[in-house]
Amino acid sequence: MAYLRALILALQFLLVTVWTLALRVAGRPLHRGWTVAQEATVRLMRWRGANDARLPVPVLRRRLDELASLARVRPGKIEITDCDAGGVPAQWLAPPDLEPHGAPVVLYLHGGGYIFCSPVTHRLMMLRLARAARARVLGLHYRLAPEHPFPAAVDDAEAAYRWLLERGTEPGDIVLAGDSAGGGLALALMLRARERGLPRPAGAALISPWVDMTAADASLTEYAPVDYLGPVTSIGRMRGHYLGDADPTEPLVSPALADLAGLSPLLVQGGGVEILRGQIERLTARAREAGVDTTLSIYPDMVHVWHAFPQVFPQAGQAMEEIAAFCRQVRRRP
Repeated sequence: MAYLRALILALQFLLVTVWTLALRVAGRPLHRGWTVAQEATVRLMRWRGANDARLPVPVLRRRLDELASLARVRPGKIEITDCDAGGVPAQWLAPPDLEPHGAPVVLYLHGGGYIFCSPVTHRLMMLRLARAARARVLGLHYRLAPEHPFPAAVDDAEAAYRWLLERGTEPGDIVLAGDSAGGGLALALMLRARERGLPRPAGAALISPWVDMTAADASLTEYAPVDYLGPVTSIGRMRGHYLGDADPTEPLVSPALADLAGLSPLLVQGGGVEILRGQIERLTARAREAGVDTTLSIYPDMVHVWHAFPQVFPQAGQAMEEIAAFCRQVRRRP
């Protein structure tokens, strides 16, 4: 079955590539800064419905799971172990030659608009991070909306963080990381930890984070024709599923609006042509105003979470190396 899905996807990519070439010849490229392969990849993501607000949630989940099932981890490249992280299903990923004690720990919170994806869909991203940072990565299978709206995801992230601390992991050895909704969740976890008096993690790496559910930035419409995540209706639908009865200005829902004082260092990465760029830049400005050590890296010509496409976007590897360097930089040894 996996071979059939791979064949179908390959045929779809071929069709999209031909279509892309025809449009570029006609003077209608999606973005002039991209190669044909890069543009075809983004067009394929849009075609597959990654941004289609009309699709039922189960269909979206199935499509993303089908794409993830095509990825194969070669034996010996990574050790994957299922675990229970404070009552939340999770997976450990670590390079096989990593020292069992003393290695940094990355608590990874996957993206997917709080309604789809899992550690399985993000396995290759976490694998690359584990190898680049020489770290043990804990991918959390937090509960998803609409079945489990806010604050279920925040509660699960807190439970996993407490579990790491209770099993003896030094807070200075823990770096939070997440992409898209997972980036917002990582920031919300930092706020929850501060609120409840938990030790601070070493820092957090936020990849294209979704941090403001009230946003009306120009980037939401300016880059919608380019970014595979666009149009705004998709964001609105995900927000509705996740919010339930919650206020969109609630700090743990929209952490970019929160008081950020006292948080650990942040690395915030964003794409130059992604629809969330406006709120990513606003978050960075507010964090700096609050005295938080914050690094902003905007990668020109990149779409939302370009890290997921290292085969066509070489900047994916550069961004992952930047995260690895950040993990080494902020780690606090006891």
